[in-house]
Amino acid sequence: MTLKKTILIILLLALVCFSVVAEYTSIQSLLYLEQISDLKEKITVLNIPAQRISDLESQAKLEHQQQNYDAVAQYFFQTQKIYDAGLKANRLLLSYEDNLNIIKPQNESFNQFLTIAKQEYYFENFEQTVTVLEVASNDLLGQTFISPSTTKLELLKLQKAETSLGLQPIIAGSIANYKTVFASFDYQRIKIAYQDYKQTTNTLLLLNTSKYYIDGLSGNNVSTSRLEDTYYLAVVQYNNGQILAAKDFAMQTINVYELFLSTKNILSKTNTSLQALKNDGKTITEDFLTYQKALEEFRAQNYESASQELTTLHNSLEQRRTEGLVGLIDGDRSNNLAILVANNKLISVALFVILLVIIVIGQVFFRKHARTQLEKLYLRKIDALTDSVKKLQREYFKDRSLSRSDYDTLLDDFEQKKAVLEEKLVMFDRNRKK
Repeated sequence: MTLKKTILIILLLALVCFSVVAEYTSIQSLLYLEQISDLKEKITVLNIPAQRISDLESQAKLEHQQQNYDAVAQYFFQTQKIYDAGLKANRLLLSYEDNLNIIKPQNESFNQFLTIAKQEYYFENFEQTVTVLEVASNDLLGQTFISPSTTKLELLKLQKAETSLGLQPIIAGSIANYKTVFASFDYQRIKIAYQDYKQTTNTLLLLNTSKYYIDGLSGNNVSTSRLEDTYYLAVVQYNNGQILAAKDFAMQTINVYELFLSTKNILSKTNTSLQALKNDGKTITEDFLTYQKALEEFRAQNYESASQELTTLHNSLEQRRTEGLVGLIDGDRSNNLAILVANNKLISVALFVILLVIIVIGQVFFRKHARTQLEKLYLRKIDALTDSVKKLQREYFKDRSLSRSDYDTLLDDFEQKKAVLEEKLVMFDRNRKK
């Protein structure tokens, strides 16, 4: 096969691939638009504010017209996120109001929380609505640490951890501060106080873990001075009330411990590789000296340099162990597939034809799949509208629960939506037959 023919076939394949991707993304973009519309309709039926979704739908339609299909996909994902948050906010709001009516708490802050949540909900800040209501609901139901019984139990455990580590008693003050701020009705202050408590708790747990690691290594006669240095700094910062700094030093201690474990692991693997080469009769004098140097670094707690040297050495040793196999493969180049294909024009042509057939079949499959998904969505919407019309007729003719004007307005709205969808199906079918 000549070079010109090969280039021509490659260009043809590239053109077919581009055609497949372009049509598939276009249909997928249409599917996203319909799904955005579907989500907007669902959330509107539930009387949940939908202006944010309406704005996203308008922007997505504009991007689709300009063939910015990736942007349409991003707008769909944003819509899905807002939809989910809206449903959760709506559910929490209704549940919280019901619980307020049942429990009737004396503390006015619970009603204040409800007012804040409704304001956020009205402006479609659903994520913030969820945050506010989760804090208030948990406390209303006595399921967080603010509950007296939970507080007492948790406080005792945390204070015991502070005492065993020789730390200043800070956790009790953090909990007391949260309780005081909670009565202020100021959500932002409550949120900050809660985060302060959680930060203190997490730091205390990290310190406890660090001490556990140090004690474990000391019990196995492993030098721990490096871990003890950062742990000591963490303790000093904690006792001074610098919780974030204490957390950073505690994390450094834990990271050094994990580096110790990983370096110890590569040390063992490298030793195994050295023994294997020695058993195969290979010379390992220089490699063994490098290993000894890395071992000294490890014992001096210079885990970073030891790990780097050992990794390089281990890779080199493994490469030497496979040299024999590589040599056999290099000596048998007549069986190499790439050489065989290059020397056989018939096989080259066959491979190109097979690749072309695969791409064409793929084009048909992906196009059909995308179109089928969109068509199913249209049909589901039409079926839903048909059911809505039947329900409307039953309410008007049988139940007599609707006025004539309401019936005519709703019926006209359903019929218009149905007509639009049916027209889309007709146009869809015409394009498919082209």
